[in-house]
Amino acid sequence: MIEKRKGVSILTVLALFFSISPIHALSENDFKKDEAYFHDLCSGQASREHETLCSQFTEYINQKISDSQTRLKDIEKQKDDINTSIDTQQETIRVYQEEINTLSATARELKDSITAINEDIKQTQINIDVYQKEIDVLNEKVKKNIATSQSQLYVDPLVEFVFAAVDFVSLIRRVEGIARIKESNDLTVNKLIEAKKVFDLEKEHLNHQRQELEKKNKLIEEQETIKKAYMEKVKKTIASLMEKNKTLELQYDELQEKIDLDSRLFSRISSIEETNGFIRPVESGYWVSAGTWTYPWGGHHMGVDLASVTGSIGLNILAPGSGLITAVNGGCPTYGSYPNGSCNGGFGNYITMIFKTNGVVYGAMFAHLKEGSMTVSPGDIVSGGTVLAQMGSSGLSMGPHLHHELYYLGEDSIEAAYERWDRSVTFGTGCAYWGNGWNMRCDTNGRSVPRRENPMTIYQYTLGGEY
Repeated sequence: MIEKRKGVSILTVLALFFSISPIHALSENDFKKDEAYFHDLCSGQASREHETLCSQFTEYINQKISDSQTRLKDIEKQKDDINTSIDTQQETIRVYQEEINTLSATARELKDSITAINEDIKQTQINIDVYQKEIDVLNEKVKKNIATSQSQLYVDPLVEFVFAAVDFVSLIRRVEGIARIKESNDLTVNKLIEAKKVFDLEKEHLNHQRQELEKKNKLIEEQETIKKAYMEKVKKTIASLMEKNKTLELQYDELQEKIDLDSRLFSRISSIEETNGFIRPVESGYWVSAGTWTYPWGGHHMGVDLASVTGSIGLNILAPGSGLITAVNGGCPTYGSYPNGSCNGGFGNYITMIFKTNGVVYGAMFAHLKEGSMTVSPGDIVSGGTVLAQMGSSGLSMGPHLHHELYYLGEDSIEAAYERWDRSVTFGTGCAYWGNGWNMRCDTNGRSVPRRENPMTIYQYTLGGEY
């Protein structure tokens, strides 16, 4: 949910301003300073007091999405006018990604706003139902009072009523009684009028919020269409880069140092409570930018790429299960490059581990990590969900993401799997373009040891999905 603002709120200032001044349209900069605040203001009960302002804000969001579409056309025109070198194409990808990140952020705030509007609509409908019941009760009361008054206001009965008083005190009491009946009638009628006023205001607010809901749902659809267009451009540009540099994975056969682990360490490993199922390897705030076995634009891809939705580094990388850290290799700057990011064979800063879940032993690799973010060392025993490092863009990388691979290592023990380990970063399964990696997939060649697992299936990911 949108964070509540502390201190003197913008709402208070706006309310004071509007109470002493005619309403003027706020500028784009006014909205840009705090979009989350205006999404919050224009989604809940407070929006009924600022409908004109909120309409201006909706138009601002509409224009923002429209501007993004215009920028897409401008970028394409510039691309046609210049020599599309590798550096230029990388810059184009960066610009595309920035627009995708902006559109994603706008979509998240619109979705939060839609959720708040739906809640407001529910509350407003409850208010309307309450006032409708009150109006019905007051209507009945007024009808009864009118009927009673009419029956007592005929001249003959009234004269009889007055002169039937046995003394002056009795007469005064009877006259006061008539006055109280009239006063009660007036009070009931006034309550009815006030209830109807509030009822009409609630109905008007309900209709306004329903219209806003329709507008924002339409904006979401437009935003998603434009975002898909940008993502398609990214894919095509990357495909062009791949044409210039066919080898996506550098042969990296450097053997990892196999530390001497004594029996006491493996006793500790066996005492760790085994996880049931897999823990996804990144905390929330990412999307699946490339699936397993093939890239969306062509070419082999042996893991899954999980990219930050904001395009920034720093998301926590988690252990998918309890087990043993087998390798930690750093020394690469947080931001690498494509296609020349050869640090640590293109994997950049990376970690490998062996873990066990559901009775099966797996190997895992986490690549392109942030420089200096690794919190573990070879030989460490970790529980599932432990923070291992942070997302970066080191090595052969075009932007902040985690490249994650999984390997099937048998159904015996972590100790046995460790003893079988050939010290390679991919646990003896090679890579897409060397070491017979393409033929080492469980999906196509069975589950002999070692084999490559499909992380998309294991973690139940969908290409392009946000998590």
